[in-house]
Amino acid sequence: MRPKKLTVLVLLVSFFVLVAIFIKPGNTPTQQDSALRGALLPVKSLPLDRTGEDGRTTVTSAENENKERVRHLRRECKHYRKDENGSQYLDYIIVDEKYKMMFCYIPKISCSQWKTVFISLTGSVNSSELNFGNVHTYHQSKLNFLRKYSFRRRQQMLEEYKKYIVVRNPLERLLSAYRNKLAGRGIKDTSFREAGKLIVKRIRLNATRESLKKGDDVTFLEFVKFLTDEDTKHLNDHWELYARLCRPCLINYDFVGKYETIKRDADFILKDIGAPPEVRFPLRSEKYSTEKTINTFDNFYSQIPADYIQKLYNRYRSDFDIFGYSLSDNLNVTSIP
Repeated sequence: MRPKKLTVLVLLVSFFVLVAIFIKPGNTPTQQDSALRGALLPVKSLPLDRTGEDGRTTVTSAENENKERVRHLRRECKHYRKDENGSQYLDYIIVDEKYKMMFCYIPKISCSQWKTVFISLTGSVNSSELNFGNVHTYHQSKLNFLRKYSFRRRQQMLEEYKKYIVVRNPLERLLSAYRNKLAGRGIKDTSFREAGKLIVKRIRLNATRESLKKGDDVTFLEFVKFLTDEDTKHLNDHWELYARLCRPCLINYDFVGKYETIKRDADFILKDIGAPPEVRFPLRSEKYSTEKTINTFDNFYSQIPADYIQKLYNRYRSDFDIFGYSLSDNLNVTSIP
C-alpha cells in the first residue's frame, strides 16, 4: 500500500475512534417518552447537600451552578407560552423591601423553613417564637406578598429586585405532598380531608360510605390517577405546577435553587441578600422526625404502572423541562423490544 493511501486510512480510522469515544447518545424528551413504553425501575438517588472539604457549603459552587440553571430555564421557556393571566398566583411571591428581593415559595419545598427565614428578617418576631405551624397562620401576616402592591409598583419591583426560586424533583414533591397531606397528619386539615373525599368519590369504584365520608384512606395510586384524570382541572397548591405558582417564564428569576442542594443554595441566598449572620436556614432534622421522602420513593413509585408514570410526566412536563429534571433522576427507564 502506498504511503499516501496508508496515511489517509490511518486518519479515517482515528476519526471514527474519536467519534465513538466522545459522542454518546443522550436522553432527549422523545427518547424518554418512547422509553416509558417499557419498564420503570427505581435507581439510587444522588445525595443531597454537596459540601466543601471543610464541611461548609460553598458559595462559589452555588453561584456557578446557578448560571447554568438560569440559562437552562430561559432556554426552555422559549418553548412555552408566556401566560400573562397569572395574577392569582402572586400569592406565592414574598417581597422584602428592606433587602430588595422576591422569593417564590412552593408548598412542599421547605416552605416552612423559608417562611421562618423571611419572617425573621422582618425583625418583628423573635425567631424563638416561630415554629413550622405558626409561620403559616398567626405570623404569616408579617410577610408581604406581591399581590398587595399596585401594578406599577409590581413592575418596578420586578425590574429592580433580585428574584429567587427553589424547586424540587416533581415526582418527589408529589410523593411528599401525598405522605404529608393525604396519608399523614395533614388529613386532619379540613381542606385536605375534602381533597381526600373528592379523590375517593372520583377514582374509587364501590367506595364504602365511611371512605366517602372521611376521605382519609386514599392510596398513592388513587392520588396519581386523580392527578392524571382529564376531569381534574384545578389542583391544590401542594400539587400545583411550579410553572403556574411562580411564573418562571414570565418572571426573570436571578437564582434557581434546588431541594437537592438546599443547604448550599439557602446559604447562598442569605449571603446574597445580605442577611445578618444570626438568621439561618433551619435544617429539616431540627423539626421533623419522619422518614425523608426520597428514602420512601422506591417503595411508593414501584406501585405505579408505567402508563400512569407517563401520564404524570405529561401533566408536569413543563416543570421537568424548565428546571432540568428527568424521569431518569429517580427511575431507571428501560425499553422493551
